[in-house]
Amino acid sequence: MNNIKKDALIFLSFLCFGSVLSSLLRFEIFADLINYHYYNGFSFLNNRLTYDVAPAGFHSFFNPLADTVTYLLVRTLNDRPAVYFALTGLPFGILLFVCFKINLLFFSDKRMQIVSMILAITGFSVWSQIGTSSHEIAVSIPVLTALYFLLKEEKESWAAFLSGAAAGLKLTAMIYSMSFCILFFLFHPKDLKKIFLFISCCIAGFLVTNGFWMYRLNDLYGNPFFPFLNAWFQSPYFEAVNFFPRMIEAPHLPYLFSFCLYC
Repeated sequence: MNNIKKDALIFLSFLCFGSVLSSLLRFEIFADLINYHYYNGFSFLNNRLTYDVAPAGFHSFFNPLADTVTYLLVRTLNDRPAVYFALTGLPFGILLFVCFKINLLFFSDKRMQIVSMILAITGFSVWSQIGTSSHEIAVSIPVLTALYFLLKEEKESWAAFLSGAAAGLKLTAMIYSMSFCILFFLFHPKDLKKIFLFISCCIAGFLVTNGFWMYRLNDLYGNPFFPFLNAWFQSPYFEAVNFFPRMIEAPHLPYLFSFCLYC
């Protein structure tokens, strides 16, 4: 069996595993589905942003692309939860395949490969989100695919594009795209042309998935990241501070990078 057929078989096996596991676990117990994941898809498709006044707080202004998929799946498969969870488990299967390919770069011993895959499957942040609408697993796919390409030192422009696209879909993934850019610079400090291309591809990926939404927010509120970074953009619809979620969700915790966020 050649490598392509072997990879295809492994990929399908992981897809089936993710789909079946999600159907059995039915982990969608997060309040965020009710709070904003379902609403954001509805809002995007029905142009509610100009009518509703932040019904989910600052979450109402997140990029709605991934949430629109969730909304359509729920609307279509509300009476068939087994099918719904089978479909929402597919990203987990894809993620496992990417993890498997990364593991092969480090381990030739099959026992170590199995152990590393078990660790990948059972990590709390992964296991508890299988089949859920948090989109963390889905966003992890382009991030880890980018890591795979960088580790192999191939398709570096695609790696940058994928990491940027992930950040555009969910801003929390920005830490990975920024880290990739920093590391790429450290490994190629004298190749300015290569660095410029990498950063440009990263920005391009970000704009492909989030550019339309930045334009929409800027058109409505005068801030492409509304309500974030408003100390810089000075939208009249929000206080002129660089707002971040922990100001509301965990005000008692220390803000490690607050000096950056308030500048």
